[in-house]
Amino acid sequence: MNKKSLWLGLSLLFAPLGTAHAMPFGTFDPRSMAMGGTGVASGTSANAAFFNPALLATASKDEDFSIELPIVSIRVADQDEFIDKLDTFQDGNAIDDFSNAINTFNAATTPAQALAAKDAVVSTGNTLITGLGTLSNRNLEMEIMAGAAVGIPSKKFAASVFVAGRAMGGAVLDITANDLGDIQAILDQLAANNFAPITDPTTTMTSAVLGRGAVISEVGIALAKEFGVLGGIGVGMTPKFQKVDTFDYALNIETADVTLNEGKKSYNSVNFDVGVGKAFQNNWKVGAVIKNLLPKSYTTARGNTLETKPQARVGAAHQTRWSVVSMDLDLLKNDPIAPGFDTPTQYAGIGIELDAFDFFQVRLGYRHNLSDSDTSVATAGLGFSPFGVHIDVGVMGSSNEVALGVQTGFRF
Repeated sequence: MNKKSLWLGLSLLFAPLGTAHAMPFGTFDPRSMAMGGTGVASGTSANAAFFNPALLATASKDEDFSIELPIVSIRVADQDEFIDKLDTFQDGNAIDDFSNAINTFNAATTPAQALAAKDAVVSTGNTLITGLGTLSNRNLEMEIMAGAAVGIPSKKFAASVFVAGRAMGGAVLDITANDLGDIQAILDQLAANNFAPITDPTTTMTSAVLGRGAVISEVGIALAKEFGVLGGIGVGMTPKFQKVDTFDYALNIETADVTLNEGKKSYNSVNFDVGVGKAFQNNWKVGAVIKNLLPKSYTTARGNTLETKPQARVGAAHQTRWSVVSMDLDLLKNDPIAPGFDTPTQYAGIGIELDAFDFFQVRLGYRHNLSDSDTSVATAGLGFSPFGVHIDVGVMGSSNEVALGVQTGFRF
């Protein structure tokens, strides 16, 4: 391997990036998911449009025309037990119970009724404060990807047409100090045996489920060619049209359902991916890619700003007839598309694939987040490839995060 030539090529490719930050580099197919999220060098012409367009020009000789349909993956990270805590709170009806107790207190006409109603207000008020406290600042992250691609590898001129949609973002339980203070003020009033009528604070609560993120739909064509420089290097570019639907909402914590349809605002734009790849005689392959080369900024329905900026990643892979070992590394820290609603990322991944006669594949890997080790995950998956048809399944997860990907395709 000519290391001097390799580092020269990488330095030229990434020189303009500086310290740009970006949304997470997603896992787009179950094979890469099962191999620690890697794919910049270990990907195939089938998923080159998603990972590195240059792979179309550095494909192995046995790679042929491919159709991938459908490709689906979903990831949910519930580090703080957001879903369970919100469901428990909503099932407990603490807000309604407190409101009803206040109505009963205000309707009391005798000292005995007022005293009994006072106890109910105090009891339900304490329950509500405790319940709201269990929700405060809990976070839920979600990511969904679906797509399809047609790949035609070639060293002379290669292409891949693709469509894809990716939803990413999260939700936060925002419990405000004003709400807690209003409830506590009522409890303090009753503790002082002040039986004046009470204004129900649940009618003006500001605590909410906040959700923010984007759904990015893409259609594009990846183009690649091998050039004679540096002993033969593949260069690829992916022009793509994007529709970006931002979502940004605040919903009542008592009835809120987490959704991607609230507070939607849409934009259209054009962007590009560029990549390089090189295959060596000793079964090694290296690659580098910049995705979403043009930074974009979008204003949500609630006036917040979401940004997509370039994502930079390098990778290396060693492939034999029976195995593939892969490694990928994000060169930059990628801030989330919706800061505060999901986690910053800088992934380092490693994976291995064992292939039995091009018929059955077993895959394992690990992806470490250099920005937040709590979101690191183990990965695994299987592949079946009978008679030109292939089915791939991948999973990744930890105690608080899980992802699943499924893909079918045809290769001729």
